[in-house]
Amino acid sequence: MDLRLIVALVSDDYTEKVIDKAREIGATGASVITSGHGEGLNPPKTFFGL
Repeated sequence: MDLRLIVALVSDDYTEKVIDKAREIGATGASVITSGHGEGLNPPKTFFGL
């Protein structure tokens, strides 16, 4: 079994183009995550820790 993973962070405008190119080179699937939330190692301090 030969598995590979490619991760691409792109603007919404380029999503379809990236998927099309991936399919051209043999990708058999794709997942698109349209929103995300990140947090640094030390989250910012807020009022009452909220």
